[in-house]
Amino acid sequence: MRWLLRFRHLWRVEPAQPPSFEADEQRAKTGLEHAYRDQKQEDLDTSIEVLSEDADEPREEEQGSPAPAYDVGEVDSEDLLSEEADESHYSMDVVEARIEGADEHLLEAEHIEPE
Repeated sequence: MRWLLRFRHLWRVEPAQPPSFEADEQRAKTGLEHAYRDQKQEDLDTSIEVLSEDADEPREEEQGSPAPAYDVGEVDSEDLLSEEADESHYSMDVVEARIEGADEHLLEAEHIEPE
């Protein structure tokens, strides 16, 4: 019978009270503060790592190429002041677009309502 009294506390069930709003709020606040501190430290470490990289290495810049249809020749100031008519390049690289009926393929599209 003594051993039964010794383990009696194992069968006793105490009603658990739900935590109060203040306790939940404090726990959430503490969790957010820790998450913010960790994220801030991670951002600082990343920034320091990027800034401490060797800045002497030149970065390769992409070299663009001019459009092949245009002449990229040198221009003299005398050419700009001349009275001759300049050559017009407005007709180059022009796309003829058909606007009428351009949206006909949308007539058969299925209409989906957002949920």
